[in-house]
Formats: sequence, structure tokens, C-alpha cells
Amino acid sequence: MKGKHFEDVPFLLLYSGFSFEYTFWFILCLVVVFYVKFLWNRRKLYIYSWKIEGPFALPIIGAAHHFLGLNSTGFLKKAELIQSRYKKIVKVWIGHKLHFIIKDPKYIEKILTSPETVEKDYFYENYSAVLGPGIFTNPDRIWKKERKLLGPTMNKLVLNRYINKFSECGLEFVQYLDNHIGESDLDLTLLAAKYSTDTFIRTSMCAQNVPKHIENIDLGYCLKCITKIGSAKYLNIFYHINALWSLTTLKKEFDKYVNLMHKVTKSYIQMRKSEHNRINQYTHTESFTEKPETITHFLDTLFQDNNFTEDEIASQAETFLAAATEPVSIAICSVLIMLAMYPDMQEKVYEEAVAVLGQDGGVTDYNLPLLKYTERVIKETLRLFPPALIFSRLVTKDLDLGDVVLPEGSSATIMPLFIHRNSEYWDEPLKFDPDRFLPEKLNTRHPCTFIPFSFGPRNCIGHQFGMMTLKTVIAMTVRQFHVHTHYNTIEDIDLTFGPVFSFALGDKVRFERRIEEK
Repeated sequence: MKGKHFEDVPFLLLYSGFSFEYTFWFILCLVVVFYVKFLWNRRKLYIYSWKIEGPFALPIIGAAHHFLGLNSTGFLKKAELIQSRYKKIVKVWIGHKLHFIIKDPKYIEKILTSPETVEKDYFYENYSAVLGPGIFTNPDRIWKKERKLLGPTMNKLVLNRYINKFSECGLEFVQYLDNHIGESDLDLTLLAAKYSTDTFIRTSMCAQNVPKHIENIDLGYCLKCITKIGSAKYLNIFYHINALWSLTTLKKEFDKYVNLMHKVTKSYIQMRKSEHNRINQYTHTESFTEKPETITHFLDTLFQDNNFTEDEIASQAETFLAAATEPVSIAICSVLIMLAMYPDMQEKVYEEAVAVLGQDGGVTDYNLPLLKYTERVIKETLRLFPPALIFSRLVTKDLDLGDVVLPEGSSATIMPLFIHRNSEYWDEPLKFDPDRFLPEKLNTRHPCTFIPFSFGPRNCIGHQFGMMTLKTVIAMTVRQFHVHTHYNTIEDIDLTFGPVFSFALGDKVRFERRIEEK
């Protein structure tokens, strides 16, 4: 038996080799079959994309090789270079995902108003992971109900109730700056983030004071760090693999700031909920002759709607908070840099602020709309430096744009920075000229040539809040200080890519008191 066993060894080895080879070819055939089926199911993507120009794409990775090894500034410059080579629409494969970068305003209007492109793209999944389900990322069927419910809390009628809070926060921002006079290394974005978070918390979240257990947490700094780390994750292909991302120190830092944000938000929600319940109890036990308000505050609206859980209320609050903080803070910095680069325009803003607000007065619902020149300066800055670099929509059904069709399953990507700086739509696009936004000039351009707050039914719900915040802080700041910068031209200002851009070389802004003008 023993000898016979050894005689069988060559046969067993041969059988084992045959079995391995058979298994290998079987698995290979399965892979090929599934891959062919995968391609066949996506055939419309390939057929429609053949008709549209774009950068050369490799198998599996697509056009991602064009961006490998680039930092956030290089990534944005490469994207600008690629899109500049083509006219109305650009095809870009990133892995197996098909993106169309849209440059034609007529196409943009159709995309941002069509029911076939209401859904947000997978680009926003990182937002959902951090903020939870909110109005910014929720699918169409949920978003419509939330927009109808929460939209009125951000209209001018409601915002005017907060006008004294806008003024109060603007004065505090000026006081912060007064402690940093002459500093050339001032982190203005951090101060601006604190201002914008404070404004939102005191208005939409109705907070009158800071709970003691969170008073040492700088929420603006947390949001800034979340955005910065989120941008780093997006640009690193390996960080898209959750197993690898979870092992990094960046992930630990990211989670730390996200948890701090959750802690702060829930504390303010709990504080307002207690106040809301107290008011409700009082109104049910006392008789009132006054007509009750038909429009309630943001948080109160969520409390009164029984369809939201505590976690969902927190997600909505954090969504609004993030939208009201990072874009507004970077816009504040951008406007002040522009005014520092153009002293004559800075003086016009100063003169208007003094004429409308007085030397020491605050803003009111009457005088804030009178800051016409300041508003034009803000809009021209938002043209050159739109905080949100990307709007991306999922095409849920074939969308006919006239001379081209976007196939179901593709993504329509709009980059406002490139639209706003396109010489086809703007004369001398890199020239800073607030008079582009004079009333008589507005109708000479397609509305989708200026989209800092997006466009259509799913545009930024808080755009009026943002403009009121910006007008308040810019007028009150320039009224008190001369603003200086080391930047000489707009071309000198490099930006970094992310959910919201940042300045690659920092803010480079310095303040001096206007003592002699008082």
C-alpha cells in the first residue's frame, strides 16, 4: 500500500495542476462574461459619449491619470486647462463614471431646472457621511417636502427679524479685528468662520448664549478643519478606499472635529427645544390678543413638524450651519482682498457705509438694502471667486439638450469659476468691475453666466441669508479699517480645490484703523 501510494503522487500532481488550470480559466471566463455584461448594460453611456470631445481616457481609470500626483492647486489648474480646450461641453471619464463638464449657459439652465437632473451626484456622498440626511443631499422625493417646509424660514420677512443680530455679530467681528491691527499673518478665514457661525447660531438657531460645556469649542475652526481634511480625502485616490482611509491619522482627526460639531449642534438644539417647549406651554395657558406668527424660526419649524427625529433635526441644522459658514467666510475674505487690491473702490464702499449707516450705527431692515455699491462689489467678487467650485447632478433619465443628449447614469458637472471667468460671456473677465451688476446691465447676459448660489429649484436656500451677512460685515469692517494686501493682481491669487475653495498662499490681508476719518 505504501509503495502504491508513492506511485500515485505524479498522477495526483498532474490532476492538481489540471484542476488549478481549469479553475483559473473558469474564473477568467466568468470575469470576462461579467465585464462584457457590465459594458453592455452601460452601452448608452459609450454610444452617446463618442459624439462628445474630452481628454484621453485609459481603461479602468479613465482620465484620472491627468490628475495623479497633483496637489489641490495643481488639480484645479489642470481642470481649468482641460475644460478650456473644448467649447460647450466636455466629456471626462473618472474610473467608470462618466462626467460632462457643462460650459454653455443654455445647457446649464436646462440641467438645473430639469426634473431629470434634480438628484445630487455621488460627489456629495462625503457630505451625507458627515452631515447625515439633509436638504442639501437628500433625494428628490424628500428634498421637495423639506424645501417647501424650510424655504419660508430663509425668506426676507423672517431674516429681517434677525437684523439686530446681524448688526451685533458684525460689531463683534470688527472688535475681533481691532485686536489684530497691523498683523500680516492674520488668519482672516478663521475669524470670518467664527463670525458666520455666530451669526447663524444667533439667528436661525435662536441661541442667546453659549452653553458652558461647549464654550471652549471653536465651531468655525471645526468646520474649517472638516472641509480641509475632506478636500484632502477627495484628491487622494487611495483615501476613497474606506479600509485604507480608516487607518489614517487624517481619519482620526476628521472624526474628532465631526464629533465636536455634533456635540455643539445638539447642545444648541436642546437649548432651543427647551425654550420652544416653554413658550408653547405658556401660549396654551395664557390668553393672547396678538395674532400668532405664521412663519416660525428654522429650528422651531423642525420641532413643530412631527416627521423629524432628533438625529434628523441635527442633520438639517448641521447642513444649514455648514452652508452658512464655509462659503460665507471665504466670501468675506475674498471681498476684503479685492477691496484691498482696489483702494478707490474701497473708499467708495467706505463712503456709502458712512452715508447709509452713519459712523457708528448698525444695520436695519431699512438701511441694509441701501448699500447698493457694496452689493455690486460683493457680486463681482463672487463672480471671480465663487466659493462652491462644483455643482454636480445625476442624470436619472436621458436629457436632450438640443444638439446633444446626456445619457441616463452620467453626471452633469458645472464649475461656476470657469463660467464666471469665460471671455465668451464676460468682457475682460479678470478685470474687477462692480458696475457689471448695475441694474441696466443685468438683462444683457444669460442668467446662468452668474451662478454663485446655483440656479433653479434646487439653488442655495440660504442665498439671501448669505448676502445679508456679507453686506453687513463688509460695510461695518470697511467703515472702521483700511484694508491692505500683498496681492497685486487677480492672476496672483492661486486657489485650492475642495467643496469650498481656499487661498493657496493664505489671505494676506492687513488692517489699519481709520482714526483720522472720524
